[in-house]
Amino acid sequence: MPGISLRTVYMTLADLTDMREIEVLSVDGGAARFDSNTDDHHHVLCCECGNVEDVYVGGVSDLEVVGLDGFTPSTTSIVFHGICRECAASST
Repeated sequence: MPGISLRTVYMTLADLTDMREIEVLSVDGGAARFDSNTDDHHHVLCCECGNVEDVYVGGVSDLEVVGLDGFTPSTTSIVFHGICRECAASST
């Protein structure tokens, strides 16, 4: 849709976020990304190409976290940093 304005795109993304149809994903202070997967999941981030993929982590609610001292988390976000398969293959 070449005639659509950026304002319309960002307003639509904000509306979809408010409706919980998508989630905003901010990884390492980079540009905001939007994730259509609203299941309980986490992410892997390739430090070479910047690709972000979904991963599922079992037992997150059972993690023993030291130092919360009365803080009650509302969400948990785990990001695994490393090198994706494609980047690892191209460097050999």
